[in-house]
Amino acid sequence: MADSIRFNIEGPVAELTLCAPERRNAIGSKEIAAVKAALATINEACRLFVIRSEGPVFCAGANLKEITDGTMNGDDFQSMTNAIAELSIPTLAIVESDV
Repeated sequence: MADSIRFNIEGPVAELTLCAPERRNAIGSKEIAAVKAALATINEACRLFVIRSEGPVFCAGANLKEITDGTMNGDDFQSMTNAIAELSIPTLAIVESDV
């Protein structure tokens, strides 16, 4: 899993934390792969998916440097957000900072 993503399942709660405050938690190709891998481990015992972040910015969105250099494209980012939206359990974003 990417160092910029932390994921754990504790009881009925699956929690994903964006851990790259120095990059304003921007999502690049490594983060997309890590999020998708984490989502694939969510099982029937999970009743809630929580997303949170570290630092003063929740998430700056896609890593524009990777989009510019062709490492990833908008479809990659969209496929990740679709995977979250298609979960069969509720998703809760805990936003304790700027969006």
